[in-house]
Amino acid sequence: MHPMQENAHTRTLSPWIVSGISLVVGIIVLLDEIAKWHIIQKLPINGEFFEWSFFTIGLHKNFGIAFDIPFTPVATISVSAILGILLLKIILKHFSCTPLISLAAIMIVLGASGNLYDRIAYGFTVDYLLFFDTSALNISDFIIVSGALLLIFASRTKKSIDK
Repeated sequence: MHPMQENAHTRTLSPWIVSGISLVVGIIVLLDEIAKWHIIQKLPINGEFFEWSFFTIGLHKNFGIAFDIPFTPVATISVSAILGILLLKIILKHFSCTPLISLAAIMIVLGASGNLYDRIAYGFTVDYLLFFDTSALNISDFIIVSGALLLIFASRTKKSIDK
């Protein structure tokens, strides 16, 4: 790799900026957990708090994995732990040389941690953003997806710079 290419890529985000963004994402996940707790307190049975056309704020208990795919709780927690360890390795490996990849992995870990907390505390993931009566999500889900998309983008960018 040409030194100019390396500097152009590695300096896109400093580790300090990654740390700051990670802190903000962590706070958002914490606020998501507070929202989930309030939803459970206000709507103990699958109920609705707010409804508007295609969008509802309500309680949906997700006992499966993504998209309500059935999976045993033990398997879900085990797979989450394994993926978490792999993502932590990615974070540590790339933090100083490719911080964008680390940021993406941090976002996935933080979002998944929020949902994992739900599974341990409540026995299910709390989804409260309901779209078209078919999709149920929470803010942690959006963070996971955003992190996954960023990871794909950062990996592709790194590959194109490495060429």
